[in-house]
Amino acid sequence: MRTSKPFISLLGETYELKTNKFRFIGECVCKVPSTLAFHAEGEGFEMTKNVQAKMKFTGTQVKVKDENLAEVKLKLEDKDEIYYFPIPEMTIGNLLLPSRYMEPVGEIEVINATSDLENPG
Repeated sequence: MRTSKPFISLLGETYELKTNKFRFIGECVCKVPSTLAFHAEGEGFEMTKNVQAKMKFTGTQVKVKDENLAEVKLKLEDKDEIYYFPIPEMTIGNLLLPSRYMEPVGEIEVINATSDLENPG
C-alpha cells in the first residue's frame, strides 16, 4: 500500500492516470477544507468520490476520517448496480520511521442503491 502522495495539488489542478486496465482523474476543488473530487473507471466499473478528510495527530500516528460516501457502479451484463459505502477510518503509523504503515480501522456498511438492500452485518 502506498503511504505517500503522488503529487501536491493546487486549487483547480487535475491529475490523470491511464493504464491498460483503468483511468483515474482527480481535481483539488477546495483548499480549505481540503477537498478532492475523483472519478475512476475501468472494464465493468465506475467509482466517484469527494474526499474531505479530517486528520487528527495523536503523537505517533495520524488518524484520517472521511464522512463522504463513495459511489461504485458495477456494469453487469443485464443491468448496472450502484453501491454506496464510506471509506473506513485510516490510521497511519510509524511516522518518523521508514517503515510507515496504513491500517483501515472499523466497519463499513455497503448499501445497494439499485435494490435498496443493505449488507446483513
